[in-house]
Amino acid sequence: MKVLHNSRKMWTLCDMKRLIYLLLLSFGLNVSSYGDDDPSRCMAEIEQTFFQNDLVTTALSYFNIPQGLWVPINSSLQQRVPQIAQRMKKKTRMMVPDPLEYPMNTDWARKALKDTLFDVFREALMDNQAIGGTAYSPPLAETGVMQNMFNYIYEKQKYKFIQCFGPEKQKEKQ
Repeated sequence: MKVLHNSRKMWTLCDMKRLIYLLLLSFGLNVSSYGDDDPSRCMAEIEQTFFQNDLVTTALSYFNIPQGLWVPINSSLQQRVPQIAQRMKKKTRMMVPDPLEYPMNTDWARKALKDTLFDVFREALMDNQAIGGTAYSPPLAETGVMQNMFNYIYEKQKYKFIQCFGPEKQKEKQ
């Protein structure tokens, strides 16, 4: 490993790369490790890794989903992961130009991916009867708990979306 000497501190090449990355990020530049020309590659990675068992389990725990449902919900999510790319293509099939084709419309792709991931999450909860209410508690869909669980998982991985699609544009106030 190359080492750059400084009278006060020894800087490794890795430290220098991190510093450059942080400087570019602070200026609002998209510093995706996949390159600006191929957001579809990082989007595919997000599709495959978004529903990490530990994050999903933590979200379920935080929102008091019965522990007996954690494994079935995680399994249901993992079974649906291969369908995410197909669902995205189905949503864009009739659009001209297709926002997922080169050059990708990253704003639309971010929204479509997030919506599709939420749909998959909702279906996994429904399949495992985690969102139907009881006499003592309303359904999760009515209380917003389902959306809050998804938001927890999303926020923990938001940096991946930023690396892939760039920073989210602020919505204009009307």
